[in-house]
Amino acid sequence: IIILGSMGVPLTNGFIGEFILLKSVYDFNGLAAVIAGLTVILAAVYLLRFYGKAMFGQGDDAVLSTVKDLSAVEFSVLASLAVFVIVFGIFPQPIIEMVNSSLKFIYQSMVS
Repeated sequence: IIILGSMGVPLTNGFIGEFILLKSVYDFNGLAAVIAGLTVILAAVYLLRFYGKAMFGQGDDAVLSTVKDLSAVEFSVLASLAVFVIVFGIFPQPIIEMVNSSLKFIYQSMVS
């Protein structure tokens, strides 16, 4: 789920961020938006290859024999992060409002 969020799959927090970024870049310069869109596609290809090799690739048996399953604490941390990826993808407005107020302050300090 976290990799899907990094790829910008809809209903994840990454989709909202990439959508806002690409829309803003498009409003500024169409060619730059095309280039930015290509980087999003390349990043998705890279992340899919990474996931495929990490989860389904061949591993060194000596190393794999020392790897342990996740502890309950590690699993709960990853599960809570995955929940936030989905929740902020479905309900992004609280984060957007929090960031927007900070960005307005920074912008005002830079302009004046």
